[in-house]
Amino acid sequence: MSASSPYTCITCHVAFTNGELQRAHYKADWHRYNLKRKVADLGPISAIEFTEKVEAIQQQNSAKTIESNDRSTFSCKECGKGFTSENGMLNHTKSKKHIETVARNANLPKVDPSQYTKSSQESPNVEVMEEDDVEDDGGWSDVDDGDTVTHASMVEGEAEVLGTPLRLEECLFCSLKSSNLEENLSHMAHAHSFFLPDFEYITDLPGLVEYLDEKVGIYHVCLWCNKRSFHDVLSVQRHMTAKGHCKMLFDDNPNAAWEYVDFYDYSASHPDSNDKNVDEDIDSNLLETNGFELVLPSGKTVGHRTLLRYYQQSLSNRNNVRSLELVNRIKDKYRALGWSGPGTTGEVFQRKVRDLKYMQQWKAKQHMRLGVRNNMHQHHFRVQIKHFYPSSSIICSCRTVRLFSKQICHQSTSVASAHTNEKKDLKGEYPLLDTKFNQYRIAYRYRRSLELLRGYFVYRIFSINLLVNNQTKIAQWGQRILGTHLFNAILKLTAFGHFVGGETPREITPVIKRLQKYGVRPILDYSVESDDGGASSTSAEDVERMHDLNTDKFIECIKTSHSVCGPNNLVAIKVTALIKPSLLKKFNGFLKAIPNRSALPSLFELINDKYNQGNLIESFEKSMKAYLAETQNNTSTNITFTHNELSDILNLITRLNRIAQASVEENISIMVDAEQTYFQAAINYLANELQRYYNKNDSAFIYGTYQCYLKETLSSLKDDLAQAEKYGYIFAAKLVRGAYMEQERRLAREQGYEDPINPNFEATSRMYHACLDEVLKSIQKRHPNQVRIVIASHNEDTIRYAIQQMKDLNIRRGSSLVSFASLYGMSDYVAFALANSGYKTYKYLPYGPIESLQPYLFRRAQENRAVFEKADKDRRLHLKALKDRVLPLKI
Repeated sequence: MSASSPYTCITCHVAFTNGELQRAHYKADWHRYNLKRKVADLGPISAIEFTEKVEAIQQQNSAKTIESNDRSTFSCKECGKGFTSENGMLNHTKSKKHIETVARNANLPKVDPSQYTKSSQESPNVEVMEEDDVEDDGGWSDVDDGDTVTHASMVEGEAEVLGTPLRLEECLFCSLKSSNLEENLSHMAHAHSFFLPDFEYITDLPGLVEYLDEKVGIYHVCLWCNKRSFHDVLSVQRHMTAKGHCKMLFDDNPNAAWEYVDFYDYSASHPDSNDKNVDEDIDSNLLETNGFELVLPSGKTVGHRTLLRYYQQSLSNRNNVRSLELVNRIKDKYRALGWSGPGTTGEVFQRKVRDLKYMQQWKAKQHMRLGVRNNMHQHHFRVQIKHFYPSSSIICSCRTVRLFSKQICHQSTSVASAHTNEKKDLKGEYPLLDTKFNQYRIAYRYRRSLELLRGYFVYRIFSINLLVNNQTKIAQWGQRILGTHLFNAILKLTAFGHFVGGETPREITPVIKRLQKYGVRPILDYSVESDDGGASSTSAEDVERMHDLNTDKFIECIKTSHSVCGPNNLVAIKVTALIKPSLLKKFNGFLKAIPNRSALPSLFELINDKYNQGNLIESFEKSMKAYLAETQNNTSTNITFTHNELSDILNLITRLNRIAQASVEENISIMVDAEQTYFQAAINYLANELQRYYNKNDSAFIYGTYQCYLKETLSSLKDDLAQAEKYGYIFAAKLVRGAYMEQERRLAREQGYEDPINPNFEATSRMYHACLDEVLKSIQKRHPNQVRIVIASHNEDTIRYAIQQMKDLNIRRGSSLVSFASLYGMSDYVAFALANSGYKTYKYLPYGPIESLQPYLFRRAQENRAVFEKADKDRRLHLKALKDRVLPLKI
């Protein structure tokens, strides 16, 4: 499969030169066959192998057809005719000419049906005749499977003709003949799902089957209807097979079981009918046993293992009945097929459960005796080594550390800020959370020693303002001097390796597994984005192809998250990777001028409407013009869209719909990232429309993003919460501080409009807490699970504030209502401490080509410059964890 071709089939591993060939391939039988092999966890086969398989199957089918045409296994001795099927022979026996021939030869008024038998060999004088080649149908009328003829409904003057009983080897429901009774019962169980009820109590199996053969063969009675008489064996067999009556009328009607009372013996189930309840506690004195056997409450005896050699001896028992041996063999086959009949319930089942409970209690007591006896053998006890640290707020006890070990047994509890609820949690499943976030051993367990050294070095580099401010120029000169390949290799060993998971899904798989090992879930992010850079020399076709490729990458990211991480995870997408930034900016200006965006036509209902698939562009353009015509007095905008621009916006909606449908199929939620303010109104509108269509039935597949460093975030959040409550869909959002502060303030200064960013860090924190409070109020107000929030922050005060709010509102840790997230490579001491204490925690894990991720890395360095300058704790904990790995421990 060519890696450069945009038209590929992942299932069959082939590439195509154009889209038409690809679509034709998807309709081929070869592709469908490989899809079925993929479901069965099998690899694909080539087109040549598929052709060979088809030819082989066709040859086999043709051989079977020739063989069946040459075969003549049924014959009539009186008329001297042969037939290829039983149906043809039975139709012949009911013909007027055949009855006259038989009466003439035998000189009898009635014909004995026992003379019509199956013949395995052809007679030389037998004339071969097809099933439908009946000479005379006079006096014969077809009867459907559902039609019956009872004794009372027989035609007056017509004598009832009884059939012949089937043999033990013949199937009750088809014409198959087995070699013995056991094989016949096995066939009926597999082919017709026929089981003998209460087989544990059957005493005369051949007699029971013979009785059933007489009912079907002689009287032509359905085993389930039990009152309906048919014309012949074939009719009743067809009826039982078509109606699903391949079973005995045994359970539904209590009186029906009396018909088979001669073949069953239920006396074994009577003696224990007065026993006490199964769930009642067993007397502990019964558990005492010092002999070589243990008597169970049901009366069964369990022997000691020292007598195993005697139990394994096969001694003959002359009292055994051959029928019971056959019953046991058939019973094993029934159990292998997964059938459980009435014989596995009731008193017999209760006795078995009671025996198991008795044995479990006896075994537990023996283990306790053994443990107590072994403890007496340890005469000397050595106290474990303890390390006490002088910190006033943290007590670390029983801390066992091995050099370069990946697992560290550690427990940390907060003393100064201990809360009553935290003391209760200490007895629960998860340890207490250190709200000072000093658990560096827990934070860096997933990092190797060289990765800790690299992290310390990266934080040192990014704390130098001269390098961060001129990183773009340094990157350009580095590529000129060292070359692109060598520069990318150095970048991958430093910043790229620390903040990015890898370039391909294969590279990020081990990173994901290390995160999941310690309770942290990844948010995969194929980090491709665009900005409004003015005119571009790229053709429109190439731009559309690039957007389609990014859509496929996002869908591949969703499938990778499902295959590696499992369902119920998150994936991040960026809208600017799916449309031209200039058009998205224009669409953003149009939406900002509309006072009520919810009145716009529902975009994704329009896309998913099967009646509009042929003229989507016309429908979209008509609905937009209709809205503008209705609201032209209230809409303060002169922005208009051409036909091509509306087509591009519709393509964006279609791409987002494809991504959302993939998330629903894979059960993976997508998180629509926030971007610059000149894009954000459009992005927020599209995210809300996606939530309105897909966030239903207690499933939150779409998450929006709110940047709390913007002054208008709180009002926008309140409007979206009200809209979600109005239309009844799940509101799901991620709260972040923001990532484009430097660029937003520079544009505000250059273009002379008001700065949209909060004046300082404290104002942004207040905005963050106000937005969080608003979402938590909505959680209490609406129905449970109708609001979800992801707290994406590296600030310790914000995390402590959120945890306290969860306690005040009785939101349990680990709940899907409130989650925490942080960037990969940053604030690990916060994220892993939360995960270790049971909170639902995510790491934002970007991946993609290193050329595409360079703007992401440089932007992260600029936006988090203040964080890096004050990241003394990150550097200190990195260094401290590295020293614990490398230097010998002091005892």
